[in-house]
Amino acid sequence: MTNTDSQVNADGSVTLHIPLTVTVKLGGDIPKVLIPSVQPPVPPVRPEIRDDTSEAAILEKAHIELRKRSDITDVRWGYVFRNGWITKERALVVTVPERKTVEQLRREGTSPLPKSLLGYPVEVSGPTLKQLLGMSKSFPTKETLVVQDTPTTIEYTRPLDGELKKITAEMKVIASVSPEEGWNTLQGHLEKTTKTLTVGIYDFGATFVADTIETVARNSSFKHMTMAIQVGSNVGTGTKKYDLSDADMVERLSKKLKNKFNNAWVRVGRKNGWVPSSYHIKVSVRDSKAISLSSGNWQSSNIPDLSILENTKQTYLLNNYNRDWHVILENDEIARAYELFLKHDFENNQHNALEGTDDSFDHDLFLMVPDFDMISTSEVSRDVEAFEPFEQERIFTVTPLLCPDNYFEEILALIQSAQSELFIQNQTFNAPGDNHDYLLELMNAVLERKSSGVDVRIIFRNLFSSDARENLERLVEMGFDFEQIKMHNKCHTKGIIVDGEKVVIGSQNWSNDGVSVNRDASLLFEDVELATYFRKIFLHDWKNVARHDIGRESASIRVASATESAPAGMIKIGWADIQETL
Repeated sequence: MTNTDSQVNADGSVTLHIPLTVTVKLGGDIPKVLIPSVQPPVPPVRPEIRDDTSEAAILEKAHIELRKRSDITDVRWGYVFRNGWITKERALVVTVPERKTVEQLRREGTSPLPKSLLGYPVEVSGPTLKQLLGMSKSFPTKETLVVQDTPTTIEYTRPLDGELKKITAEMKVIASVSPEEGWNTLQGHLEKTTKTLTVGIYDFGATFVADTIETVARNSSFKHMTMAIQVGSNVGTGTKKYDLSDADMVERLSKKLKNKFNNAWVRVGRKNGWVPSSYHIKVSVRDSKAISLSSGNWQSSNIPDLSILENTKQTYLLNNYNRDWHVILENDEIARAYELFLKHDFENNQHNALEGTDDSFDHDLFLMVPDFDMISTSEVSRDVEAFEPFEQERIFTVTPLLCPDNYFEEILALIQSAQSELFIQNQTFNAPGDNHDYLLELMNAVLERKSSGVDVRIIFRNLFSSDARENLERLVEMGFDFEQIKMHNKCHTKGIIVDGEKVVIGSQNWSNDGVSVNRDASLLFEDVELATYFRKIFLHDWKNVARHDIGRESASIRVASATESAPAGMIKIGWADIQETL
């Protein structure tokens, strides 16, 4: 060793220089090993590194950049829309209280929003329904209703002897679609009533339906009509110009049928309601032997009486009336099952007064929305077809479905069973929000089938373009393919077709309340011929009616008064129209 490696001390000890300094003394006392503590190296202090290119950082910068403007209510990430439809290109979506033209902004001394910001395109959107109600302090309960993520403590109970089970039996089935055949098939069903009629319905305003019921009620054999209905309707304009309100219809039937008619106003509310947001069912049971079940209400917009219309061309009908699916089924067991549940609804709500049965909204709330019929005269521009009813009497396999009872479990299993095709046509197809566990599970099941190669196609309604934009963006971010989604502003159907072998006809919206806690009804048929009938109609609508377009965004929805008339290019709708989408 060199002197630089070792050192002889005066007491005879030797010090060795190694990574650890060890001092050893030879002879005499017990050797001692001294190991100094070793501290880890202290890293140099560096400034915090922030990713200024992340979407979160860019969004924060956008908020800072735009916060000085008083005409902006929100900025979020979204997508560029071209020709009314979503693309894959990311964009900053700026929400304004009201869409205005450049000329309007200049007159007000306001500069237009930039076309791009921080290297990204800027998309301008009007307020969604939730945002609009949030801006109005007069309607706090409505915002809660729309969000659907507040705790629900409804009073609904299932009847003790209520049973919903799959049956395979001889039965007569008549299926049809609106606008072309809905009323014809329902009228035939009602005219056969001899003793009793039990009804659960969301809206009932069509006077021609009342005419038919009053006619059969005059028969000496007729005993009574029992009905459960939710208060609230929007009538008097458009295709419902001559319809009655629900309250007026109940009054009319009470006067005409007298003691042969009993009605219950179903209590609605997220706390202590029989249902949280909608008694949305559309079912009638005739003589405990046959049922009518539909996606459509008993209103002229859902089941138009073509015999009184001046224009019955299919293009006109599909442009102005709702697309709905209907079924008439003659089978004692299924009829009695639905009748039991409907009477249970009636008995638990028969003492409710007309006023105060709905704590979720104000009947005087109206909205002005863009008239989709004014957007494009080519909404139905291709060859369209009118469909004759399906009618067969033989053995069918069918499962009765009800919410809040067994719909979710049966539909989840149905979705998971899809091997080649899954077609969904529904008025509402909402991306799940917070605490929307039922809806999320169904949506994930659809996405799982899509990822497994199943042909998934979806048609739903675009009531407001701003809501349609936000909802479509959220669906795409979940994993849905926007090329396999189309919109139809008259879609009121709530149907599912699986592998061309099974079909669901009913009233459940694909909202969280719709698939879980509202009162709704459907029938699940395991029948190739009936599934083929509705599959043909779905593909017809996919090709000729639905489109890749969320509608006109140049005008914004706004709150209107009860007496205000709709200006050109706009229509006025009531809260009941919105509530039916929940």
